[in-house]
Amino acid sequence: MTTSWCLITLLTFTFGSVISQSNINVQNLYTLLFTTNGYNKLIRPSKNQSVPLSVHVIFTLYGISGVDEIEQKLTATGWLEVEWTDELLSWKPASYGGLRYIYYPQGKVWKPDISLQNGFSKLKELGSKFISVFIDSNGLVNWRPFQVFESKCDIDSTYFPFDKQTCHLDFVAWSLSNKDVHITQGRMGIKLADDLQRHGEWKIISSTALNLAESHETKVRFTIVMQRKPLYAIMNYIMPILLLSILDIFTFKIRLVQGNA
Repeated sequence: MTTSWCLITLLTFTFGSVISQSNINVQNLYTLLFTTNGYNKLIRPSKNQSVPLSVHVIFTLYGISGVDEIEQKLTATGWLEVEWTDELLSWKPASYGGLRYIYYPQGKVWKPDISLQNGFSKLKELGSKFISVFIDSNGLVNWRPFQVFESKCDIDSTYFPFDKQTCHLDFVAWSLSNKDVHITQGRMGIKLADDLQRHGEWKIISSTALNLAESHETKVRFTIVMQRKPLYAIMNYIMPILLLSILDIFTFKIRLVQGNA
């Protein structure tokens, strides 16, 4: 009995020591990165400031919320996966109990001010305050802001209800030139979410990603090609109009017959 209690006490003490040591490692690492080293989120995290920082962007489409022919607007829901290397946020895992990654609030680290260049309304900041970025020991930062994107889209309904529409989402570092940041598509470019929300009227038939470079900036264009579902349009737009027209004709004839009587 005494031996059992000694074993339990030893395991409890050991477990508590491991947990305590782990917490201390995390606290020490946070102190090193964000206090001791004097981290400043306003400074681009490159030791060589004459070299532009590479930023890779992937767009995951969660669903098409709406296509407005009158306002020429596409509303899409999804999230960006933005990656870059912060050379000021790296450490040796062996010095911190094997700790290989941490999470930190997005508003407390440097991040590119990526915005939707062809947005329909006013400029919006990506992400929310409660979102954290992932940081690994090599300084790789992964930021995944989820958002409802409203972009301008030239919609041509000439062949309604058998039309196809092509819309673009152009993302650019708003205030940073190509001398500061070089934005390119990530390995996956654009991808559809596993639980993609289907739209009743539109079917996504293709999606592509393209790197664009201009004289003073770089950007990534994500293109979505959609095809209207003709049956949806026929049942929801054309048939009601036809039925109302037929009803008006019969109503007119009934009134005419009653008048002659």
